[in-house]
Amino acid sequence: MRNKAFLSQSECTPFTIDPLKDLLGPDSFTPFGKALLTGTVDMAKLPLSKLQKLYLNNLKKVSGIIESPISPTISISDMPSGFRKWKESTTISPSQRHLCHFKSFLVSDSNDKNPDHADFDKDILQTINTIINDTIASGVPLTRW
Repeated sequence: MRNKAFLSQSECTPFTIDPLKDLLGPDSFTPFGKALLTGTVDMAKLPLSKLQKLYLNNLKKVSGIIESPISPTISISDMPSGFRKWKESTTISPSQRHLCHFKSFLVSDSNDKNPDHADFDKDILQTINTIINDTIASGVPLTRW
């Protein structure tokens, strides 16, 4: 229900109205969708703006491996700065869990001199880091986070 409500906000955008809605169907697994990916689609007669046609032409698949300047993993040392930049009230899952659960491991609670406490925070952050990186690597989102 959450995803339906969230995704319905795109109503009246080019992909949710004809002709693209009809040409792409509900999942884009159509002859037109395949032609977009192969770069063989003819959009000359479609009532689309030049910008829309340019956008659609750029959906063509590129052969080979694309090199990305973005690392496919998040280092444990980058996690604290990333969590600090995020608003604490940000909901990070459909279960409505807020980022404050993670930020709590980054602030002092006056037990910093206690090695057991420091090790616990590191262990929790390492566990979260492993879950995040495994999820990125597998490409499969978690059903509950």
